[in-house]
Amino acid sequence: MKPTDEQIKEFWEWCGFKMDNYESTYLATRYTYPGKSVYIHTKPKLDLTNLFTYAVPKLPYVLLESCQAGYRASVSADMKFNPEVLDKDPALALFWAIYEVMKEV
Repeated sequence: MKPTDEQIKEFWEWCGFKMDNYESTYLATRYTYPGKSVYIHTKPKLDLTNLFTYAVPKLPYVLLESCQAGYRASVSADMKFNPEVLDKDPALALFWAIYEVMKEV
């Protein structure tokens, strides 16, 4: 299942991205990378590279493995709440597992 724009925005903010609107010749949204002054004008891609760069380091336990259903992701912030998500897309499996933990923290 694809996340909504609001879920993606909330996720990247949890990862440390700053989002703000600014005006140049038109109103636009700017996404500033965590800890940097570098910004982009589009949402960060929801891919394994960005997930492992910005989200995974925030969690002590992350598992992503292939299985018959596609990919299984399991993450935990405290080893008490450990959701397991299956998806054919590894990035979506990992996103949803992290998102569930993010909502609990």
